[in-house]
Amino acid sequence: MNEYRVNLDIIDVPVSRFDKVIEWLLISLLAFMPLAFGAVEAWSEAVVVTLAAAISICFLLKLIFEKNTRFIWSWAYIPVALFILIAVFQLIPLPGATVSAISPNTASVKKELLGDLPNSSELLKSMTLVSIRTPQNTTCG
Repeated sequence: MNEYRVNLDIIDVPVSRFDKVIEWLLISLLAFMPLAFGAVEAWSEAVVVTLAAAISICFLLKLIFEKNTRFIWSWAYIPVALFILIAVFQLIPLPGATVSAISPNTASVKKELLGDLPNSSELLKSMTLVSIRTPQNTTCG
């Protein structure tokens, strides 16, 4: 039987200030997230988004300012890129007929909500696929 060995070389890479900041932001984010999404307050979700944005900005600044840091390719980036492309596609204004063909409910809700505006015909010529969530008709007991 052949023996397979995995050689994990530990490379001594100096820890930069960016790494320490990213680490503390990540620890804060992981500690705060269970509390934020258990609450119904919008501010708590805003804190999570702000911390995630700060981590991303620190990482990008590290890539820019530290010359010995390089970006390493991974196949895990493909699903992330596809997700970002889908999100961007939903935000691009499309012709009203195209939105009606892709998502008829989104087009009808937007026509219903924007139909009373003075220049509604101009506004409804192009729409995004992002739908506006409307509350269901509920009665309080």
